[in-house]
Amino acid sequence: MIERAGWLWVGVAAAAVLGGACSKESKQASPPEQIEWNRSCTADAYCSPSPGCCPEPCTSDVVNVSELERAYAWVKAHCDPDEECPVAGDCEQHAYLCVRGTCAIVFEGHPDFRKAQ
Repeated sequence: MIERAGWLWVGVAAAAVLGGACSKESKQASPPEQIEWNRSCTADAYCSPSPGCCPEPCTSDVVNVSELERAYAWVKAHCDPDEECPVAGDCEQHAYLCVRGTCAIVFEGHPDFRKAQ
């Protein structure tokens, strides 16, 4: 029982360290919402997940592909390339889609979910 509790604390400590890996006050994990990204679209092919300092397996920040160059420039200017990011797992089935003229992440089970076209 004591050995199990010891491993629990090791796990809690590791999670705390990893959880803070992308939380430097001077740097942000992904571009701030205040940036006016072009999220408009007429087809799914126009939508792409935006890059961030610590990539997520299913980022909710979805932009028009025309913004990728600007988003990568933001990452290069604001992210520490030597920063270690936590290894995030997988997420539920999702797709980056054009929904009513706006790029979005849509999860399986949502009425707008479908295979990207």
